[in-house]
Amino acid sequence: MPGLPKLAEINKLNLELAIGGRFGVHLGPESENVLLGNRNLGNPLSDTLLGCRLLLLFTLGAWVVPSLCDENLASEIPSQAEATDFKEGSFRVGVKLTPPFVMRDENSDELIGFSIDIIHEVLADLKLLDEVEYVVHDSIHEHLDAVARGDVELGIAATSVTSQRERQLDFSMPMFNGGLGVVTRRQSGFIPALEAFFSRELVSVALLMVCFLLVCANLVWWTERGEENSFNDRWYVGVGQALMEVVTMASVGYGDFVPRKILSRLLSILVILVGVVLFGSAVGAFTSALTVKKIRSDIRAIGDFDGETVAVVSDSIGKQQMASRHVNLLECADLDGAFAAVKDGRASGFVHDFSILRYHLSRRDKSLVLGEFTFAGHGYAIAFPSKSRYRKKVNVALLEMMEENPSRYARIKKWWFN
Repeated sequence: MPGLPKLAEINKLNLELAIGGRFGVHLGPESENVLLGNRNLGNPLSDTLLGCRLLLLFTLGAWVVPSLCDENLASEIPSQAEATDFKEGSFRVGVKLTPPFVMRDENSDELIGFSIDIIHEVLADLKLLDEVEYVVHDSIHEHLDAVARGDVELGIAATSVTSQRERQLDFSMPMFNGGLGVVTRRQSGFIPALEAFFSRELVSVALLMVCFLLVCANLVWWTERGEENSFNDRWYVGVGQALMEVVTMASVGYGDFVPRKILSRLLSILVILVGVVLFGSAVGAFTSALTVKKIRSDIRAIGDFDGETVAVVSDSIGKQQMASRHVNLLECADLDGAFAAVKDGRASGFVHDFSILRYHLSRRDKSLVLGEFTFAGHGYAIAFPSKSRYRKKVNVALLEMMEENPSRYARIKKWWFN
């Protein structure tokens, strides 16, 4: 065949490149002549040895050439780790503004907050603080998606650990244990005053005052009864007169019934002194109860919202928790919208993280009040891409912060949540 010598020559050259370069095996004159069609047949032994040699060379070539091609191809395509590596000297940290965990300083516009202080300490221990580059995300979805894609090395804000998030991300140990709280409108008008008047504290003081006056009235009547005094000898009449005398002395200081005996006068002085204390206590109890009614929420448990409209923030754990309860959800885009819904009466309350609610209420008007209970406890953690090489290092650094004495973690937490 006319084309056979040329094809054989090409194969020979390929074998020389593939095998000769790696194993030092080169085709001899006899094999070259066979491949090129110039071999004169006739020696059986020589032909057999040559055939074995060629078979060995072709077998090695069939294995070496594809492997060389794979190596060359692999060297041209970067690995996934190399493709997602950032520029040298950069350690990207994703954050989402969630005061007081992550927020901007009003004067310098720098990022501050509980989570920022924590990650600063951790990265300082890992010798990475000088390489930090913060990436601010606008929403929790954007934040978690960026972490999952590996756009950042880790994400920190006020991120709750849920089963759904755990399927896509890795998380550190909890850096903060929180819970959900409730915001309602502050009470005003006649009803809080009426409730304060019948509060347990005020009723207790009033009963104590009445009992004290009755005891003193009976003692005065017992010492003053007789023909020479103006108190009637009959018990129910005389005690009534003595009670009027005690009340008169404790108020205006004179009246129709005046004690004449020394014991009665001493009792009257005691009534005046103790009466001042009891009356002051009653006023204080009423004022305190009225104040408490105005600054405390009537909601004592989350079940008190059954059948009511409750505001929640989109994509929050508050929405997730309240979705399974017997309430009407009013979904709001942000905290400001949820606070406004409670203030103008569109919602009976607003459910969100207790620490975040407390921080915001301390900086708003006094028309809203935070409930005194928490529910649905959960932990906030640092988020990592799946199988991150930094997760274990960060966990060790966090534990060391918490275990040391004095604890840097306790100091940071006290500063932001005292």
